[in-house]
Amino acid sequence: MDTGITIITIVLIAVSILPFYLLNRKNKRKRKLSEDTLSNVAEKNGSQIGQSEFWSQLVVAIDTAGAKLFFSNHSPDPDSYTVIELAEVKKCTLLKTEVDNKIRKLELQFVFGGNNPNKVLEFYSEDHRITIVNEWQSINKWHDIVTAIIDKK
Repeated sequence: MDTGITIITIVLIAVSILPFYLLNRKNKRKRKLSEDTLSNVAEKNGSQIGQSEFWSQLVVAIDTAGAKLFFSNHSPDPDSYTVIELAEVKKCTLLKTEVDNKIRKLELQFVFGGNNPNKVLEFYSEDHRITIVNEWQSINKWHDIVTAIIDKK
């Protein structure tokens, strides 16, 4: 009788833990794919990543030596990366779109000199995620990093 209860207990514990294990394994695989894709994109642009951040499906990275910012939002495809030459950027602005005191979008806007159009990188949009997790801290961090590089030139 005790053996039967022990076996049932072990099976129930294993069944309870299995979904968490599988989810963790899937997330590690997705992160590894994102890291490999980022490395390939950086290599194609003659860059070496100095600092990077991965969360949800967003990837932000910087090559401080070459002054390039790499950004991908909601796609593991290498062609979805936006590469910004920070040497050409005149100003970086943090844009926060609010409606009824609720944040709808968080974006970084890059203003270039001359006739070059501005670029906007979307860190958060309620169209893709319902709640803000760490996007506010992250966008502030990357705004500070980019601004420091722009101010050095």
